[in-house]
Amino acid sequence: MVRGSPCSQERSRIDLAALRLSSGRPRLAHSHARRFVRIRGDVTMSRSTNAVLLSALVLPGAGHLYLKQYPRGIALIVISLACLWIFVDRAMQQASIVLERLASEGGVVDAGQISDLVAQASNSSGSLAVTVATLVLAVCWVVGIVDAYRLGKNKRFRNGDNRR
Repeated sequence: MVRGSPCSQERSRIDLAALRLSSGRPRLAHSHARRFVRIRGDVTMSRSTNAVLLSALVLPGAGHLYLKQYPRGIALIVISLACLWIFVDRAMQQASIVLERLASEGGVVDAGQISDLVAQASNSSGSLAVTVATLVLAVCWVVGIVDAYRLGKNKRFRNGDNRR
């Protein structure tokens, strides 16, 4: 029998160290390069990936709540909802202005007339608040994603959890 090179022996030793038995089934150890982890035949996402997806796709702060960082999560959610409330409030004001003008003019309504009225309503006061709310919401979203990722990574090592 021919023995392998020292590199292949070291690699097989590492492979054996990475393979653990859990409930009679092989369980693969987690590498730093993987985003998905195979445990007992199932593929699961890491905590940091779940937190990032929640913060990115649901609402800033949702990933923090998933990671049990309640004060940060609630703060980001409150700020984000306040910004969204400003958007909705402004949209309702503009719709009200357009409908009042359409009702006062009467007659046949065409798309060009509605477009002009919407442009006039959007140039009126309140656009600064919408601009600031947009910037604050964008910053909250980016901070929520980056911080959720960072916390998800750090939490693994603090709690001794091997999941990524």
